[in-house]
Amino acid sequence: MMKTLLSLLILILFSPFASAQNGQAMSGLISSTDTVSISVHREPDLDTAGQLASDGTLSMPLIGAVKLSGRTTTSAESLIEAKLKDGYLVRPQVTVRITQRQVQTVSVGGEVASPGIFTLPHNQPVTLSQVVNMAGGATDIANIKKVTLRRASSGKVYTINLKEIIQGAKKDIVLVKGDSINVPEGLF
Repeated sequence: MMKTLLSLLILILFSPFASAQNGQAMSGLISSTDTVSISVHREPDLDTAGQLASDGTLSMPLIGAVKLSGRTTTSAESLIEAKLKDGYLVRPQVTVRITQRQVQTVSVGGEVASPGIFTLPHNQPVTLSQVVNMAGGATDIANIKKVTLRRASSGKVYTINLKEIIQGAKKDIVLVKGDSINVPEGLF
């Protein structure tokens, strides 16, 4: 019952992030992997769209590269309007929308109720214990003292005592794109 309530709570908390994947333009914090569209009211030649460069910028006519990553869409609009006011337009009206977010996933396998691949919410850290709960929690035969975490970015494998994390004795681990978690069987 408690696991079901916790899973439902996680689903409700992360549900706004599901809409970010359905192709609709959205606002919010811009990430360096996002694709954005910028429109300037009554100036269609200045409209720009594309995925941000690796440094978090997007190049626009007249003003060049503009750093957008780490800004909200509202903040990005204000920044671009200020740059356009500086010698180009009298009262620019800019709209910035995130048109696509790169999906970031982790996989959970082994002795959990629902193993699988889980989408990480955008711009919100998710921890190891949260993802194990998203997978329905550990089964009764799981050995949560020897959970393995494989980092795709480095290829390193870590053995983690999830029981100590749950009890508050150790700090929970923030997951990153591509992580793979395995909860082993503990009968033997």
